[in-house]
Amino acid sequence: MKLTPLLYLLLFAACRSLPAGGRQATPQRPTLSSDTSTTAAGTFELEAGAALFDGGSLATPTSLKYGLSDSGEVFLGWSPYVQVDFDGSEEDGVGDLSVGTRHRLIEEG
Repeated sequence: MKLTPLLYLLLFAACRSLPAGGRQATPQRPTLSSDTSTTAAGTFELEAGAALFDGGSLATPTSLKYGLSDSGEVFLGWSPYVQVDFDGSEEDGVGDLSVGTRHRLIEEG
């Protein structure tokens, strides 16, 4: 049994919406946003998605971000399930793990 659907279900169940007047989410996917905003200080953001590529390859990019300050965040990125078609044979497994930080040096304006 694959644990990926169960993992997503548990993570989704643990999520809650922002209170009224709270900061908006800050997606950091090149195909969705090129915003320089960072995650609000003291909060977590979870991004999960699916990417289907030519040839039938599939990835499930997921990232967890934590706001360190009004202009900085740390993140953990991972693709819990990846399926690729390599020379006619399908292979599946987990994707790369990335750990990093982002800091906005200049405010807008």
